[in-house]
Amino acid sequence: MVSNLNIKNKYLYIVYTMPRRKTYRKKRRARKSYAVSRVGITPGMPATRRAVLRVCISFSLTSTTGAISAQSLLANGCFDPTEGLSARSPMGWDTWNQLYKTYVVLGSKASIRTVHSSGASSYSPAICGVVINNDNSTPYLNYQGFVESKKGSYRMLDTHPKSASVVKSFYSAKKFFNVTDIKDNMDRLGALVSADPSESAHYVIWYQTLNGATQTQDFLATIDYIVDFSEPAIGVES
Repeated sequence: MVSNLNIKNKYLYIVYTMPRRKTYRKKRRARKSYAVSRVGITPGMPATRRAVLRVCISFSLTSTTGAISAQSLLANGCFDPTEGLSARSPMGWDTWNQLYKTYVVLGSKASIRTVHSSGASSYSPAICGVVINNDNSTPYLNYQGFVESKKGSYRMLDTHPKSASVVKSFYSAKKFFNVTDIKDNMDRLGALVSADPSESAHYVIWYQTLNGATQTQDFLATIDYIVDFSEPAIGVES
């Protein structure tokens, strides 16, 4: 191959150079890594798994001569979220607790709906609401305390209801317990699948008549839990 033409000292000479070779870089291929299952861990099971589980609970509250009445439901526990009311767990709980040993609720959402009797044409004026609390007690003795504290949500109930009234509340483990890493607080916020956490958060649903009357109101509560399961159960031979 002729690369250049030089003229020097009245002599003409041609410089020949070899053609440049092409270089090829070898592509590195990532090797597949196969994790070896630890002894006692079911092969193929992820170390953690997240699920959204729902529980539906019905209950009644009676305001006697205008006194406040309340019912507590767990915001961060799935083993017995009704706190003994009906011993009901979210759908699918019995399946998950066969696969994993521990769990923690990252967050939840509660929707509380009023249920009216078809035979009743009118009701006494009343008010209901829901608030997040660190125990199952009612933080205030009357509706004024809930309204003035601006905690939770509430709604006036129609004396001639045509549809259900709804109040909602939300729970976040990080915000409620003021933690940045839930994994570092599993001893407080997590629990075995056969129990509820040692530190609990509660949805407190309250109801009160406004004219001093005695009246019973039916409710339907729906709670959606965002749950992280961990520690897969020990596998058995097939």
